[in-house]
Amino acid sequence: MWRRLNVLIDPLLTPSRAPWVFMLGIVLFSLLANAIYDWLFARVGSPLTIGLVAALSIVVLALVTEWYRRRLRRTLVSVALQPRRGLVVLVSQGTLREGATESAIHYHYRGKNDEERPAGALRYCWLLTSPSEPVRGNGPEAEPPLGRVSAWAIATYLVEKYAGRIEMHVVQIDPNDPVDVYHKVENVLREAEDKGLGRNDLAVNFKGGTKEMSVGMVLAATTHGYSVETTLPGERDADGYRKAGSPSEVIMLDLRPILQSDTD
Repeated sequence: MWRRLNVLIDPLLTPSRAPWVFMLGIVLFSLLANAIYDWLFARVGSPLTIGLVAALSIVVLALVTEWYRRRLRRTLVSVALQPRRGLVVLVSQGTLREGATESAIHYHYRGKNDEERPAGALRYCWLLTSPSEPVRGNGPEAEPPLGRVSAWAIATYLVEKYAGRIEMHVVQIDPNDPVDVYHKVENVLREAEDKGLGRNDLAVNFKGGTKEMSVGMVLAATTHGYSVETTLPGERDADGYRKAGSPSEVIMLDLRPILQSDTD
């Protein structure tokens, strides 16, 4: 609510936004200030008293503002993970089976083990992957090295594996362009809404893909009020650091307290 109010008032206080609106704001605030002064003077009768009341009001307002800012301190929040009916996930080149993308799908479909959700919870899945033809050059999604397969091959394998159980969608993106990924994710979010999936029904996993893909996905999701998730090693060493190569777990992060999205 406060952010929406700031959006409305900002043009009145910022000349670079709209000069004529700023000039109108000066006139309106001047009239308001004169009206408040006349009202106080008619009741108090002393300019000095009015000045002291104004100074005290400024101090109180500053203290309240600081208290409110501390109360809404922007922190990264790790929220309890729940299986979702929809999943948007990045796909990157790697091993064909049991990669990060497949782990995310398996969690939302079956859980940590096949007995947790025998019927399967996941109903819709969007796989964001680089094009079927590998990107030429030195980009991060160029031809995969020996022993690894392309993101497109992994996406094809996942579509075939879950055929008839999950409604799978493959979305081709430019792996080196976060703006393209941003717009493609926006399209997917709208498509998910058309299927009746709300913000609590859709998981957005940014683990796979290139850094550019992850940035575009996270920005699109948080801008529209969605939390995001990633897949991390599930075990920790004696110092508390996650152990690479240990069984993975899905972690959900809510960035909205940091970005304070209008869609909260």
